[in-house]
Amino acid sequence: MIHIPYLGTSSVILRLTKVATILNPYYTFELINQQSKDVIIFTADNESQVPLVYDQFTLTSTTQSPGLTQGIINVDKGVYTYNIYETQFQYNLDLASASFLRSGELVVDGSNDFTYSTFTQSDNNTTSVFDINDYI
Repeated sequence: MIHIPYLGTSSVILRLTKVATILNPYYTFELINQQSKDVIIFTADNESQVPLVYDQFTLTSTTQSPGLTQGIINVDKGVYTYNIYETQFQYNLDLASASFLRSGELVVDGSNDFTYSTFTQSDNNTTSVFDINDYI
């Protein structure tokens, strides 16, 4: 299972080159939202220094994706089925011309939204209000 933070970046380690049938393959990812069934297709560059041992990708969750490449994906929080394909061509989004390698589950969770509460303390007839934002 792969976890990436909502509106954040994560380094993902997989073993793909070891099972690939193409020499020096590129990878295309397909995400299928398990609830809505929406499909997202994107590519990401393999950043591994030793691809025969492991493959490394940087995936970034965003709400304003500039495109479907480079691991920057426009996803909502949720659970996705991922399918990874190998291809001879970099940035190939055509799954019909790619070969399936593996599938699994990807979870986008968490939040970068911070909500601070106001704490009110009453003691007899004295009321003190503490706002956490005053101390940040």
